[in-house]
Amino acid sequence: MSDVAKDLRKLSKTWSNTESKKGGGSNIKDGDYVVKITSMTVGKSKAGRLQVAEKFKILEPKKNKGTEFMAFHGLENENNIAYFKGHCEVLGIELPDDMEELPEVLEAWVEENEDESFDVKVKTKDGYQNTTVLGVAGESEGSEDGEEEEEGEEEGEEEGEEEDSDNDNDNEEEEEENDKKNKKSKDKKKGKDKKKKKK
Repeated sequence: MSDVAKDLRKLSKTWSNTESKKGGGSNIKDGDYVVKITSMTVGKSKAGRLQVAEKFKILEPKKNKGTEFMAFHGLENENNIAYFKGHCEVLGIELPDDMEELPEVLEAWVEENEDESFDVKVKTKDGYQNTTVLGVAGESEGSEDGEEEEEGEEEGEEEGEEEDSDNDNDNEEEEEENDKKNKKSKDKKKGKDKKKKKK
């Protein structure tokens, strides 16, 4: 059994219990594009992170036609899995109940949809570029606020190189900020309690 298969097996329970979230990563100019998806591969990054590497080929605008870029979807925790499941819902991918079947399901979907095109929005936020698939080209209504996927990627040295993405970077920053606020609040409360005891 390969390392990827072992990791998929370990995450099977999390996979089954995780609800989807909507929203991706790239290194092209921010904007709206029409693309086709040329591959979705489950593997590991250089750092050993389990992820889906997704390759897009731009169809429109004409000035970018033929340009390829990638997005990386982490699968190592519930938050990342939720965003990936949301991404797959937008694409219309019927995900398996058993996570170990994911590589075959994705490969089959790409082959079946090789002529399908999708509207995507690429937007940089906090130093990370997010790729959000809005839907089938010409049929999507645009991304709703708050549903942009919290995912980015590091710039690769070579095209096609698997990189770690920081899917939950924004969430970690928010959690750290909330932790600081909670700590300050607790410290203030402790200070008030001490003053009350002195009186």
